[in-house]
Order: sequence, then C-alpha cells, then structure tokens
Amino acid sequence: MKGVGSVFRNNMNRMKSRKNYLFSTLAMTIAAMAFAIYFTAAFDMKGSIAVVTEADEMPIGTKDFRVERLAEVPPKSQLVRGKYDAVIVDQGNGTHKIETVKGDAFKEKLQQALASPERRLSEEAKRGVGMNILGFLIMFVLLEGMLFMNLFAEDKANGTLRRVIVSPASLTSYMLAQSLFCFVILYAPTYVLLVAAQTLLGLDLGFTLLQYAWLLGLLAALATAFALFMTAWIDSLDNAMMAAASIIVLTSILSGSFYTFSHGGLMKAVVSLLPQKQFLNLVQDLEQRTATAAGSQQIGYLLVFTAILFVAGWAICRRRSKEGRY
Repeated sequence: MKGVGSVFRNNMNRMKSRKNYLFSTLAMTIAAMAFAIYFTAAFDMKGSIAVVTEADEMPIGTKDFRVERLAEVPPKSQLVRGKYDAVIVDQGNGTHKIETVKGDAFKEKLQQALASPERRLSEEAKRGVGMNILGFLIMFVLLEGMLFMNLFAEDKANGTLRRVIVSPASLTSYMLAQSLFCFVILYAPTYVLLVAAQTLLGLDLGFTLLQYAWLLGLLAALATAFALFMTAWIDSLDNAMMAAASIIVLTSILSGSFYTFSHGGLMKAVVSLLPQKQFLNLVQDLEQRTATAAGSQQIGYLLVFTAILFVAGWAICRRRSKEGRY
C-alpha cells in the first residue's frame, strides 16, 4: 500500500500544475446539470409535432401535442435533435404518414390521436430531472476519465512506468494507484457539485444525495476502467483519446443518454449490451420506483463489465512491460 500512496500523492502534485483539467471537469459537470434541469422543463411540455398538410384544419388535436404546420417535410436530423417528436404528412383521403424516432408506442399514440382528435390521450411517462442529469453526465464522466488517465499514458511514453515497476512499487500497486486517483478525481468534484446544488441552491435533482452517491460511484468506476483499458491498449495518447472519444459519443447517443431512441431487431440487442444502456435502465427503474430484480441484474452487469475492463487493462500493461515495450 505504500507504493499506492506514493504514486497517488505524486499524481496529486502533478495535477496541481494542471488546474485547467479540474476547471474543465467542473465546467462540464455544471453545464450537464444546467442542461438537464432546463431540458427536463422542456420535456414536461407537450410533444412537438410537425404537420405537413394543405388542409385548412389540422388532422391532430392540440390537447396533447404542440402542433406546427409546415409547407414541406423537415430533415430527419430535426427529429434526431429533438426539435420535433414526430412529423405527420397528410397524404389525402384521410391517410397520414408518420415519421418518428421515439418508437412504436409513441407512433401508436399519434395514430390514436389522428383517429380521435378530440379524445384526451393518457399521459406517457417522462424522463425526470434525475435521469436527465445522470444521462447527460454519462458521456462527460467517461470523457473526463480519459482526460485524467493521461498521467498513466505519459508515464508509459517517458519511461517513468519502467522505472516504477523495478522499484519497490510493483506494477499492481502502480495500476491500483492510477485507477484510484482517476476515480477520486472524477467522483469527488462531481458529487460536491451535486451536494451544493441540492443543499445550497435548493434545486430538485430528482434523487437523494445517497442515491447519487452510489449511482455516481458506478459511473465513475466504469469511466476509470474504460480509460485504463484504452490507454493500456493504445500506446499513443492522441490515438487513444481519439478512439475513446468516438466510442463514448457514439455509444452514449445510441444508449439514449440525451434523448430516448427506440431500436429494433439486431440493433436493439446490441444497444442493450452497452453499459450506458444498462445504467440508464437502472436509473429509470429507480426514478419510476419500479426497481425489481432487474435492478440487481443491471448493477451486476455494470460491475462485471467494469471488472473485465480493469483486468484487461492490467493484463495488457503487464504483458507489454514484460516484453520491454514500456
């Protein structure tokens, strides 16, 4: 443990000269929370529906939806960005074409609204502020993990790692220290901001601070394990950052971190395996107070996935150090 403490303290000293990293982390966390709270209020509004029709009367009522008449079909990118929840194209003779990225359930709801414009539809479950905050934080925390794991990448590049592992500090102690440092530097500032937002500003964050404590712990552990694996696997820091950022952004979007998508077939099966999706499902169940045995399975999946990344990163580093590549 002495070796762990030495490496950890050394990383803290190195970080003092890189305060911009900490400021960037705090800024991203504040931005994520602000956007989440703002968009929660926006999501509580009626769904926004674009209608392309030449008829004088709108084919859909405005009790459940905010309807906007358009002269032509908008680009699908506006559906993906969430400007419109759906586009209804009047094809004449009482037939309509519906385009949406919100899945079959929402599409069926629109079909009901078209069939009975005056009938009030049942309210669908909305994402709360807690899920939006954690959904927004997923991508930022994963990216920040790569940012803080760059000390490990630098040690590989400049030969510090080689000198460390031949000293009393073993490779295991060194890797444990790097992981612990990354976890703490990710977890502590983010949780402090959540505590300040709830206790000092009195904001409703959707979950209790105790719930945020362990949910954020799961997320920070996943981010640390992924960062360790990527920096151990890819020697070049720039290449590792580029590859990791691409993976994080793509998988976070597909998982529905910012906006809920509906997938079918093979894509649905693939997305369900993503740790971000499992995390969001866990958060959603907790938010809707419907947590069952599935919640334990999701936690178990995240812990196993995280452990696999940790072990894989450590194994890669150990093998390459024996080969003399570090």
